[in-house]
Amino acid sequence: MRLQFDKSGRRFFFLTFCVRGRKAVLSRIVTKMVRDGKPGYTVELTPAGEAMAALWRGIHARWPFLTASNFIIMPDHLHLLLIVDYSKAREFDILDWFQHFRREGEDLIAPFIGEKAPLVWEDHFWLLLVNAGRPLAAVRKYIKMNPARKMWKMLNPDRFVRRSGLKHAVLDPSLSWTAIGDLTLLASPFMFPVRLTRKMTVEQHLPEIERMVEKARRGMLPVCGFLSPGEKELERRLRQEPFARWIKTVAHGLPQRFDPTVEDSRFLADGRQLILSSFPIYVPVFPVNYDNCHLMNARNEALCRRATGEEEEKSAVVLAFVSHAEARRRGEVFNWENDK
Repeated sequence: MRLQFDKSGRRFFFLTFCVRGRKAVLSRIVTKMVRDGKPGYTVELTPAGEAMAALWRGIHARWPFLTASNFIIMPDHLHLLLIVDYSKAREFDILDWFQHFRREGEDLIAPFIGEKAPLVWEDHFWLLLVNAGRPLAAVRKYIKMNPARKMWKMLNPDRFVRRSGLKHAVLDPSLSWTAIGDLTLLASPFMFPVRLTRKMTVEQHLPEIERMVEKARRGMLPVCGFLSPGEKELERRLRQEPFARWIKTVAHGLPQRFDPTVEDSRFLADGRQLILSSFPIYVPVFPVNYDNCHLMNARNEALCRRATGEEEEKSAVVLAFVSHAEARRRGEVFNWENDK
C-alpha cells in the first residue's frame, strides 16, 4: 500500500493505534484543576506508557526530518501528530515508518504488561493526512482534550449513545430520526428555527443574531444546522451563554461510530445540546450535499411548528374548511360564521 500525495514541504499526519483488547495498561485518567476552578483531566502514565512517551520524544534525534508534535497516551490507545519535512527526505514512506515504530513500541512495552510482543497492538490503525490551518488546529485540540472527552462520556453515558428509530410528537414519523444528546430537549414547546443565509455577511446578521441569543437567554431553543458563517457566529455566542440550550441538526446520517467534536462533546455532556438527524444512516457526512442542507432547514421549520402547536392549529383550520366544503356539497345547512 502506498499513499499518493504531494511530497513537498512539511506534511502533518495524525496517527492512532490501540492496545489489543483495549486493555488499560498505558495510563490512567486523573483530575486536575484548571484556571476557572472547574475540574479538568489529564493522564498519569504507567511504566509502559512512559516507555512509549520516551520512544515518541526521541524520534527527531534519530530521524532529523521528523518532528514528534502533540501526543496523548490514553489508557488503551495513543494519538500522535507527526510532522514530516519532505524537503529533507523526498523518499520517506510514512506507512513503512509507522509499522516500524509500532513494532519497536511493542517490543518495549511487552515486558511491562506481560504480553507477547506481536499481541500488544490491535492490527488496525488510523492514519490521516491533515492540512495546515483549521484542520490542524482541530486535531491538536482533539489530542489535548482527549482525556476530558473520555471522562465526559464515562460520566454521562446516556448523552453519548446514538439512538435510532426515534418516535416523538414533534418528529415527522415518515423520516428516519437519529440523535445523540439530551432527548428531553425535544419536549420544549419553545423551539424556533434558524436560517441565516450566506448571501449576507456576519455583520449584516448581527442584529438578528442578538435577538436569537436573547431568546435563548429566556429559555427558547434554536434549531439549526450551524453551517453558514452567520449560523456559526450564533453557535459561538450560544456557547458563551451559561444557560442557553439548542438543537443542532445535521444534513447527513448519524453512523454507529459517529464521533462528536470536542466542543460538541462538551455541550452534550452538559445537557445543553442535542444532535439530531432526519436522514438514513447511509447518507454520508462528506461531501456536503447542499440539497440535503435545504431539506434539513425545511424539516427544522416543520419540527418547530409541531413543537409550538402551529402545525395542529393549521390542521384544525384545514379540517374545518374541509368539513364546511363537504357540508355544502351535500346541500346541508351550515353556518360558517357560527361553526368556524
